[in-house]
Amino acid sequence: MKIAVSAEGQELNSPVNPRFGRCEYFVIYDQQTGSIEAIANPGTSGAGGAGIKTAQALANKKIDVVLVGNVGPNAVETLNAAKIDIYSGITGTVQESIDLYKKGALTKTNQPSVDSHFGLK
Repeated sequence: MKIAVSAEGQELNSPVNPRFGRCEYFVIYDQQTGSIEAIANPGTSGAGGAGIKTAQALANKKIDVVLVGNVGPNAVETLNAAKIDIYSGITGTVQESIDLYKKGALTKTNQPSVDSHFGLK
């Protein structure tokens, strides 16, 4: 199982970014191997469609779960279509969020937590 966390940096101690489509990075944790990979978010540039572009990139990386501060309606629709589980309202560091997920302390959602274009405001 691969878990992607929206992050402000590329390390486990990086803060979780409150944005999905326009966060700087995703730190990906592979539960099966214990490996960590950081990727730059392809949705950060461009005028629109950041949530959709980001969700598609995560689907292409075979992500199973996304941990994020906030997520908009277009991203939710794309993540749901890709069968990627969404956990929003995440704060703290990447490592803390992964630990909470592993303990079963987070609640899955299939609803947006913000309106469209939240990351641009």
